Amino acid sequence: METIDILKRSRSWPLSIPPQRLAELIDCKLATARKNDVLSINRAVAICFWLRSGSVLLASYLDGHDDILMLPKLCSRWIYPFLDEYGDLPLKEKLLLYPFYLQTRPKVGGEFHDFFTGAFAIDPEEYVASVSALVEVNKHTSEYPCCSGRAFIQFLHVAYDLCIERPWRSPHPLIVYCQHDWSDDAARRFIEDFPDGRFIHTVREPIAAVDSFFSWEIEQIIRDGVRPQDRGVSPEILLTWVLFWDRPHSAMAFRTRAVRFEDLHLNTAGILARLCEWLEIPFRPALLQSTFNGKPYVVERAGKTWSGPRAQQAARRAKNMWVTDQLLFYTLLYENFERWGYRCPRAFGKRLVRSTACYWSYLLLTKFTFTCMTLTIRLETLPYLKAGRIWPALHAALWVVSCHVEFLRRFRREVRCRLSGDPDILQLLT
Repeated sequence: METIDILKRSRSWPLSIPPQRLAELIDCKLATARKNDVLSINRAVAICFWLRSGSVLLASYLDGHDDILMLPKLCSRWIYPFLDEYGDLPLKEKLLLYPFYLQTRPKVGGEFHDFFTGAFAIDPEEYVASVSALVEVNKHTSEYPCCSGRAFIQFLHVAYDLCIERPWRSPHPLIVYCQHDWSDDAARRFIEDFPDGRFIHTVREPIAAVDSFFSWEIEQIIRDGVRPQDRGVSPEILLTWVLFWDRPHSAMAFRTRAVRFEDLHLNTAGILARLCEWLEIPFRPALLQSTFNGKPYVVERAGKTWSGPRAQQAARRAKNMWVTDQLLFYTLLYENFERWGYRCPRAFGKRLVRSTACYWSYLLLTKFTFTCMTLTIRLETLPYLKAGRIWPALHAALWVVSCHVEFLRRFRREVRCRLSGDPDILQLLT
């Protein structure tokens, strides 16, 4: 039903614009569209994150560069899932459908990331005109790439750029694709579409990254009033994010680098200059502004707002962790601390200390488990008991216990693996 609905809406969309108005808008776009050789744009970079590490902030710095094409925030995150569902449609239909598809995606951080709403909205009529102008200019070549993921990404980014009317300096600009999630499938398809593509991951001091990520997930649970297990928040699932997202995608290490969250706040010019060098684009002063569509990207936390670098954000935090939590993550992530240049007690570099921590780990209660248990009791166990449903109440409590046991089991297994081999940790951009 959802598919039929958004298809109907996208197909009726151009018809809702007065023909004369649409023709005028298309005429305004045609001159610029003729200058852009869309299908020759073959450079692209994907941005991915590790926990809460500033991937959107990094994208916001790149926004103002006149050799870069990008969609705001996480609007490009859903490109490959969209192509899985609608890849066989003609190119123009896909371009008109994608904004409606975004509106059906889950919220991220309490908001939809979409073309036509929010602080970085563009005019829907301008977008229809941009798509129409591009298809008109490329009508003799558009039949060939109509089912190509590469062509869709190229046309989508250029159509969006026509809306915000930002001229390019280079005839072959760089596409910035916010992949966001760590996904081997998305990474493989991205490289099939852009064989010279690269990956930039953002990382953060591990204790602060884990603490911030868990805090953010808990905030979403409290705000939305959902059960922890419905959202997939548990100590064991947290460990999955920690362990499998701190490495390059399969066979992609040579084209992958990581940028530190702290450098984005404390050494903005230096790290962006180095990133430009690695991406082979010129440095521009506009990179020092945090924007999307040329508008400031404003962040709000705990009643405070700011845009761009903020030294306080780079400070170490562990408010959601007890000492026991920190000891476990020092043990588990010692290689991350060492290779990314973060301070860690040197004792955790010793095999005996880490092996001993594994041995005694089952005796430790973590604040992650305590917080999940408290929320589960409040949001599930007590309501079930009040309704006289004993078994669901017991099942909810047992779920937290089983997650904690699985967390410790996987923790011990991963530490042993890291002690016996050389973990494939992301390499910093230096």
